[in-house]
Amino acid sequence: MVLEQGCLSFNKSSKGEIRYSNYTHLGTSLPFDKFSIKLAMRGLERYKVNDQLYELTEGSYLLANQHVEGSVFIESKQAVAGLCIDIDPLVMAEVCASILDSGAAMADPGLDVFFTGPDFFDNKYHVETSALGTFLKQTIPYLSHEGFLNEEFYLTLAEYVVSDHLHLYKQFQRVAAVKSSTRKHLLRCVERGRQFMDAYFEQPLGIEQVAKEAAMSQYHFFRLFRNVYGQSPYQYINQKKFERAFSLLISGHYSVSEVATSVGFSDIYVFSKAFKKHFGMSPSQKIKMEKG
Repeated sequence: MVLEQGCLSFNKSSKGEIRYSNYTHLGTSLPFDKFSIKLAMRGLERYKVNDQLYELTEGSYLLANQHVEGSVFIESKQAVAGLCIDIDPLVMAEVCASILDSGAAMADPGLDVFFTGPDFFDNKYHVETSALGTFLKQTIPYLSHEGFLNEEFYLTLAEYVVSDHLHLYKQFQRVAAVKSSTRKHLLRCVERGRQFMDAYFEQPLGIEQVAKEAAMSQYHFFRLFRNVYGQSPYQYINQKKFERAFSLLISGHYSVSEVATSVGFSDIYVFSKAFKKHFGMSPSQKIKMEKG
C-alpha cells in the first residue's frame, strides 16, 4: 500500500478503525472520540494532548482516550508515516469487565472507569517495552491483508492495553491528590524519573540528579516514588543493576570483574557482596542454580 500524502482509513468496524498517514506538513486539531493508539512509523510526529506535549519517533506510540483534546504537528522534508488505531470505548469496558469476572488478583471495580473515564493516564511508550508494542510489531505487516482484521483484533488490542496498564492503575491510586489532573501530573513526574533511571542506571546516579530530571524536590520525589513503586529510588536502581548483571553473567561471555565494571562497581569484591545481599547467593552460586 502506497500513500503519497494524506490519511487513508483501511479498516472500519463497530469495534474500531485503523488509519495510515503519510505527511510532510501537517498542523491540525485532533479529535479523540475513541481510545486511540498513535504509532510513529517513520519520522517525527508532535502531539499536544490537553497541556502535555509528546514527540513521537519511530517505534514510539501515544495512548489517549476520548476525554482529551489534542492536535498534531508535522514539519519534515521527508514524508512522516504513522498509524492510528481507534478502539471503541465499549470494547475497553468489555475487556475490563472480563478481567473483573475472572477474579484476577489485580481486578478492581474501578478498572473500567479508569480506561474509559477522564482519569486515564495519556502517555508515550515504545514498542520494545510493552506487550502491546510486541503485538503491534508482529501484526503491522498483515494489517492490510484481506480477512486479517476482524473483531478479535480490536479485542486483543484492548486486552494488551489493559494488561500493560494494570500496574499503572494501582500506582495512580497511590498518588495522594484530590484532583485527577494533579495526580496525573505527579505520576508523570515520577514516571519521568523512573525512565531516567532505566536509561542511566549503569552510571553513578544520585537522588538529586533523578529528582531534577523529574522536576521535583529530592524528598518529594523520594516519598512519591516509594509510595508508587513500593521501593526507594536507590533500591530500584540496585534492582536494575543486578538484573542487568545477572543477564550478562548467565550469557557466559563476561567475567564477574567485567560485569561488575559494566554496572557501575569499581571493585569486584564490593559487587560480589552486594550481589549476594540482593539474591541471597554469590554470582557463581546463582549461575549454577539457574543452569541447573
